[in-house]
Amino acid sequence: MNIKYYLRTALLILVIILGLLAVYWSGSKGAMLGISAGIVFYALFWAGKRKYFWPIVAVGILMGAWLWQSGRINLKGNYSVEGGDSISVRTEMWQESWQMIKDHYVWGAGLAGYQSAMTDYHQKKYIEIYLYPHNIFLNFWSEIGLLGLVAFIMILVWFYRRAAMGPFDEKKVALAATMVVIVVHGLVDAPYFKNDLSVFFWLMMGMMWIGGVRQKEIDRV
Repeated sequence: MNIKYYLRTALLILVIILGLLAVYWSGSKGAMLGISAGIVFYALFWAGKRKYFWPIVAVGILMGAWLWQSGRINLKGNYSVEGGDSISVRTEMWQESWQMIKDHYVWGAGLAGYQSAMTDYHQKKYIEIYLYPHNIFLNFWSEIGLLGLVAFIMILVWFYRRAAMGPFDEKKVALAATMVVIVVHGLVDAPYFKNDLSVFFWLMMGMMWIGGVRQKEIDRV
C-alpha cells in the first residue's frame, strides 16, 4: 500500500475542493464560467477522460440550471454600484474603452495610461475609471497598442500549437485547459496585468516550452 500516493491524492482533492469553494464564495461569475470551460476542454481533448465529456456537460447544465432557478447564481452579479450591475458596468466600460482605442488604435493608451486616456471618453459617471477595461484583448490593446495585442494573440497561437505537437499528453492538455480558464475569465476581467498573474502566465508558457522540448527528444529517440 503506497501511503505517499494516497496522501498526495487526498491533498490534491482537498486543494481542488477548497479552490472551487473559494471561487464560488467569491461570487466571480467570470471565474466560474472560465473553470467550467476549462473542465469541458480537458474532458474533450484528453482521450483518457473523453468518456466523461458528455456526463460533465450534462451535470454542468443541470447544476447551472438549478443555481439559476434557485437564485444562487446570477450572471448580472450583485448591484455593487448605484445605477448598474456587473454586466451593464462592463458593457458600458467596453464601449467607452472602444471609443478611446479607435482614436489611439496604434499605440493604445500606453502602459499605466488607461485612466488618464479615458478622462475625455468617460460618460457613465456612476462608474469609476478602472485601471483596465476588464477584457483581456482590450486590456492588451490599451496598454501596449495594436502590435502588442497581435503579439499576445500570436503567443496564444504558439501556446496551443506547442500543446498539439506530438502526442497530446495529459500535462499538455491540463496546461491548455488552464489557459482556456484564463482567457474565458479574461473576457470580463483583468487576469494578466498584476504581478502574480503575469508571472503565472509566463510560468505556463515556460512549462509548455519544456514539454515541447521533451517531446522532440522523445521523437528523436
